[in-house]
Order: sequence, then structure tokens, then C-alpha cells
Amino acid sequence: MENPAVDSPQIASLSVEMKQYLETKLSEDSFYYLSIKDGVLRGPPPTQEQVQTYVKRWRTKHRDDTVKPVIDFCRASFYNGQSSETRSSTDLLVFCDIEEDVDNTGHYSPSIGDGSDNQPMRVGLTSYGLLEAYLSVQCDPRATTVLHVDSTHNTVNTRYLVFILGISDPSGRYFPMVYYCSSQRRTQDTVWCLAFIKRVLRERFAATFSPNFVMTDADDAQYNASVDQLPTSCILMCWFHVSQNIKYKTQRLPAITRKMIFRDFNTLHFCTSMQEYRTKKDSIISCWSSYYNDFPRFKKIAKQLINQWIQCINPVTRHVEDSRFSKWQIFHSPPGYAVTNNPLEQYHKTLKIIANTLSSHEISGLIASLTYRHA
Repeated sequence: MENPAVDSPQIASLSVEMKQYLETKLSEDSFYYLSIKDGVLRGPPPTQEQVQTYVKRWRTKHRDDTVKPVIDFCRASFYNGQSSETRSSTDLLVFCDIEEDVDNTGHYSPSIGDGSDNQPMRVGLTSYGLLEAYLSVQCDPRATTVLHVDSTHNTVNTRYLVFILGISDPSGRYFPMVYYCSSQRRTQDTVWCLAFIKRVLRERFAATFSPNFVMTDADDAQYNASVDQLPTSCILMCWFHVSQNIKYKTQRLPAITRKMIFRDFNTLHFCTSMQEYRTKKDSIISCWSSYYNDFPRFKKIAKQLINQWIQCINPVTRHVEDSRFSKWQIFHSPPGYAVTNNPLEQYHKTLKIIANTLSSHEISGLIASLTYRHA
């Protein structure tokens, strides 16, 4: 029997008091999860999705496009500032462009652009301690430096790219080096970040930025920038990215054909020497081409995969050469190290979860997130 003395369960929702509290905190700091503390408010506890949805709607109605908080933040910690010489190894270090020194006083102001093609927004976050930790590995003759580079769009509501650069060790642990936010994804924007790292390492530590390996996905801008700024580094392809691309491009082929393609790519991936790879590659390509005429759909997909991941024809010399994204075999990678960007992805996972599509935040919020993580 029903007990009239017992109240019915309340439906989870945001009470007026909760909404007012959220709005107050959002007005103080758009990156709400750092500001909202545990407390007791009247009403049943809302679900996480309800809070995220309310915050998203509030931000849509109260957009703040000013860049002043970002400029003020950069001014306090940017590399060309007056405090660069006295900054400790744990203090935040900001990479950004600078305004012209019109007074010839040696005092500069940060410039972050407006996000356009001519004035892209570029901000990098690191510390002397992180850079010094990287150099300790690079300078150790017993160690190998594998620089991982990855980017995501799902961190700020402007969909500006956020790059993360860092190194991994043989046990799969990841060590961050620089977070870098850019409004553009061109070669020159990636070059800017790599060149800034090279400059700081040279000026501060009298060292050269020269990792043994650079692992990226199939991004032309990242590849071109790495070739330009790190000419002595071997540029590797993330094997997971290769596999995902093959899966996507072959999804309309029959299952038995897809299995053959994956089998052959796996055979090439696990080659232990260049000689073995060349032999098996020629055999596989010959086998594939033998029935192009009987299977036009397979011919189209196979040629795309070969051209992107194995070999292509040089447009100038007309000679067959390895594709720019062809180094995904295990014999290219140092023994014991990851052949994918998984160490970076696992490290970066927390930021991606916090800053997902529902709760993406402004640039100032991104900076708060990254500084909080490395505090």
C-alpha cells in the first residue's frame, strides 16, 4: 500500500538556485569545471548532461568574443617578456607573436592575431621544465626521442586546432612538451610552432631541437613542416591511422576482399627489414594488379591505397618512388617504442573528454584547462 507520508521521488533537474549559481560562475570564468566547487544546493542533483546542456545554451546566448583575457594571460608569461630570464622551470611559458618595438626600448607586447589567414591566432603553452626534460632524453646516448604530434578540433567552440607535442618512452608513457592552439592548419602554422621550440632551446639551453623520429598522421601540413624544420628526423606514420583509413576506404568492398587487403597490409607492416618489405610489396602489388580488369571497383580503391601508403609516381621525373606517408612498417620504428600515437592519445584523452562538443569553451578556458593540468 502507498504510504502518504513518503514523498514521491523528485525528477533530476536544475533548480533556479542551481542555474543562478552556474551563471555567476560562468560570468567569472567561462571554464566552469575549475571554478565550480562542491556545495549543497536545494533540489535533486541534476545529471551531467543537464548541466552541460544548460551551460551550452547559456554560452550561446552570452557569447564573449573578446580576446583581452587571452592577451592579458600571454602578457604575464610570454617568452619575449621581461620576466623570461627570471622565470623558474615550473612557471608557465607562452609562445606567441609580438608587436613591433616602436619605441626601441626592448619592451614588447604579445600579439595573437585575429584568426584570419593574414593574422592567424597562434598560442603555445609549455614551461622551461618540460623543455629541459625533453633535452635530457635527446642528449642521452642511451635514449631515443620519438616526437608525437596530434591535433583536435573539439577543444574550443571556435573549432581552432589544438596541437599537442611530446615524446614517449619504451613502456608507452607519454611526456608532454608543448600545447599549441592555432586558427589555421597550414604548413606555415605548424612551422611556426616547431621554429619557436627550436629558438627557445637554442637561446635558453644552447641546444638543437633534433628528435630522432617524428610520428604524425597523414597530414600534409605536419609532414611539410617536419621536413622543413627537422630535416634529420625520420618521419613515421601512425599505424592506427593507416588502418583506420584503409577501413574507411574499403567499407563498400566485399568482406572477403577487405580481409585480403588488411591481411596484405599487415604482412607489410610486420616486415623486419627493407629488403623483406620490398620483396613482399612487389609481390602483393603484382597480385592485386593481376585482376584489376576483372574487378574495377577494387582497382580504384587499390590504386588509391597504393598511391597514399606505399608508392606513387613522381610528377616531375615520372619515376616510381615511396609515398611520403609510406613509413609505417615496424622496422622503421625504434625497438620497443609505440608504432602508433596511442601514448599521446591516452594522455590527451582527459582534455578531449572535458572539452567535448557539449562543453567546448573559449580560448581563455582552454588556457585555464592546460595550465590546471600541468600545475
